[in-house]
Amino acid sequence: QLFVMHVRTAGVLGCATLASLFALAGLASLVAHSSRPPVSAATKMAEAGSGPMLFFMPTTDWGKLDTDFKGLPSASAVSARFKTVATISPNHAFHGSGPKSELAIWGHVESAYPALPHERWVGLYFECSGDAFPRLCTCDSKNTTTTPTDCADELEAYIRQSYISTKTGLAGISFDNEQKDPFKIIFGMERVAAKLGLKLAWTGSLNEMKKCNPLALASAPCGGASVAWEYSLGQAYTEGNTQDLYATGGCAPSPTFYGSLGALATPPNSSVFWQTHMVPMLCGSGDCQETPPNYYVAGGACTDERLGPSQLEAVLSQSLPSDYTLRNFAVWYGTLPLKTGEASCFCSKATGSPIYLDCHLDANPTWEQGCTSCDPVTGASCMPYGPATDPACSANAGDIKCYAP
Repeated sequence: QLFVMHVRTAGVLGCATLASLFALAGLASLVAHSSRPPVSAATKMAEAGSGPMLFFMPTTDWGKLDTDFKGLPSASAVSARFKTVATISPNHAFHGSGPKSELAIWGHVESAYPALPHERWVGLYFECSGDAFPRLCTCDSKNTTTTPTDCADELEAYIRQSYISTKTGLAGISFDNEQKDPFKIIFGMERVAAKLGLKLAWTGSLNEMKKCNPLALASAPCGGASVAWEYSLGQAYTEGNTQDLYATGGCAPSPTFYGSLGALATPPNSSVFWQTHMVPMLCGSGDCQETPPNYYVAGGACTDERLGPSQLEAVLSQSLPSDYTLRNFAVWYGTLPLKTGEASCFCSKATGSPIYLDCHLDANPTWEQGCTSCDPVTGASCMPYGPATDPACSANAGDIKCYAP
């Protein structure tokens, strides 16, 4: 199965006692309100096997992504590897406005792969300090005035109004696990999924994939977890240990991509559940550049871990090693942090020479060389100027150096 993830543009509770009370209240409410008993990993294993699935996960409307987004991989490449496509859209529906944005995001992918069955998912955003809708802010761990049951009630009302009553055919809900204490979120999502018949997924690191539930411990992947979630999407980029997945400097997959990925994402055992549950996620656009350990050494270079359509097709077409057992895959599409249309990196502190390697996508799509400048004294973050043909490169020739991939 292939997942496409669209993410909205972007705590521990006040005291241990309050956190304990919340946990006790949540566990009691789960027993009282869930419409299904706890789902074991064995049950999930029996339910698995719908065939390989590809997830797409964009952070905003497809037309609002930056210039480094050059489209989706071809239908032939996707159909050759996957049996189902899932698209995770950010939750945009608010105050009865209807899921217009979500329908457009889902529809774009469905039209790209008309021969394959599709699943429609929503990625939920809960941060009160960001742009979470008031109902979903109820679930934020920093919101210490609400309980897990409050979160579940508000989340259910939001999902029913926005996606169930509008007959969108919603298949699942997901969230990005970046909160220090996601207990309320997890409790609410599990209760809503049980009542409404939805699947569950979360995104995190590659190591997160080795847990059957966001609250499970790495030492006991399913120990004590009340519900084994269907999918965990693990970020195979900018995690500090993913550079072996890419060619030197980035911009393309390593010829031994799956061997390296298998070493980083070894399932706890060989069961069908883990083969389906663990979903490595690549970056199709956005701020996906990784700084190596020696980024202060003169001549060092960042690894650009964005992959355009042809590079993603190269990944999908690689032969799988006999010991690589994971079935599903995902691609995340984000936006760049700077208005210049480039991504941020670092400079060599010793010489002031920029070490930023920008694999800037052109219309082919192929990768072009890019230019950057930096503060020669402090070694502060690079200031990207765009492709080498940009007038800014000539105007700042004394401050910049271009790198070709």
